[in-house]
Amino acid sequence: MISRPKHGENIQHTITCMVIACKKSAEKPWVFFSTPGYPPRGLSCFTKYCSDFDLHFSKTDEPSLLYQIRKHLPRIHYSLASIPVCINYCEAFRRASKPSDIYGAVDSILSYLNYALRRELKRRDVMGCVTVFYFPIIVLEGLLFEAQVEGDQIEVQARDHIQLRTLEENGIFVVDVVRKEHFGKFFELIEQDHNTLVESINGVRFPRAHKSLIRAKVRKPVERRKLLEMSLEFTEPRVTSAQLGRKANETNPGRVGKDS
Repeated sequence: MISRPKHGENIQHTITCMVIACKKSAEKPWVFFSTPGYPPRGLSCFTKYCSDFDLHFSKTDEPSLLYQIRKHLPRIHYSLASIPVCINYCEAFRRASKPSDIYGAVDSILSYLNYALRRELKRRDVMGCVTVFYFPIIVLEGLLFEAQVEGDQIEVQARDHIQLRTLEENGIFVVDVVRKEHFGKFFELIEQDHNTLVESINGVRFPRAHKSLIRAKVRKPVERRKLLEMSLEFTEPRVTSAQLGRKANETNPGRVGKDS
């Protein structure tokens, strides 16, 4: 659906998409390693998104949408100090000859996320109002631990939710790892993020002429139908391994979205 803007607000069609891999590890606890003070907070700058507005900004030599809403980003969950940020991981009791389930899950969702970003870049419209934010997530049925390393000391604590900061060829990504029992509370964080992002886009200043052109376009029945079809596409969970040319396995990334 399209948000019905109040007087002075921007027309926008903002979608928050959770790219999810579900994993079960009954016998091998997942352990993620953190180091106090590294990496620093402020992971919100690594939020992945694609926006029609950025195509407009690129033609007017203005900063990206993410930069323009930066003052609101400390309110999203990537900036919460209560969530441990980790930089490495291992599976306890896993044989060295066996593949890593954690690596497989991370690789699967990031592969799909990169595919989705490339597809959205091709779809962008300079007179459009669509922005899609992506949050890669692993939901774990099993035990999750944070191992905090400081000097030669290691302190291990059970966790319901950690964030993995990982570097791959297309940049730095933040992956939320959440225990199945905690997913309801985590979903509330994503809903709050969505509302914050919608509010922040409302505060971006666009030329009046540009806003008028967007308003005229989205009033056309064909454009409204396109936005409705996009909403249905993003809110329908799906298995994406076939789309990526991968063999189906126990990790099936799907996506669940919320739009405004």
